[in-house]
Amino acid sequence: ISLQYSFMLVALPIIIFFLAFSQTRNLRENLRHWQIKSNFAASNMKTLVVVTGPTAVGKTRLSMALAERLGVPIINADSRQIYRDMPIGTAAPTEEEQRRVKHYFVSMLALDEYYSASMYEQQVIELTTSLFSQSDYALMSGGSMMYIDAFCYGLDDFPDVPLQMRRHLMDC
Repeated sequence: ISLQYSFMLVALPIIIFFLAFSQTRNLRENLRHWQIKSNFAASNMKTLVVVTGPTAVGKTRLSMALAERLGVPIINADSRQIYRDMPIGTAAPTEEEQRRVKHYFVSMLALDEYYSASMYEQQVIELTTSLFSQSDYALMSGGSMMYIDAFCYGLDDFPDVPLQMRRHLMDC
């Protein structure tokens, strides 16, 4: 992709990286074909800001400040915060934080609903396409590197596990 990729360590364990996407290709092509560009602020570039790190290091506070500054929503990249009724141990954004800044992929599934990194990848590709039509920036925050990698690098195609097999394994 036409991409500027820069790493910056902030407040010790939080990593922020910026991915600048060219508008000249579709998002999927951009994610599959990396080329480093020297002009980060090129006018035809869209920028994804990714804030990642372990639980309880301040990702939410930093993401909230960035989202408010950039005027963009937060794309959650936490595999547990996606589920409702799991407030303990997930450090999910509070109701007040969700009122201040729109959050995607927070408390959207029941605990028994199936979800995968592949599903996340596809849904975030659709979402960022929409967000980039409204802004030059998008913001992703979370500690689930599988989800972040699924979106930023893509996943190999794997066959779905048949529902019968999934049920059998759940019953064991």
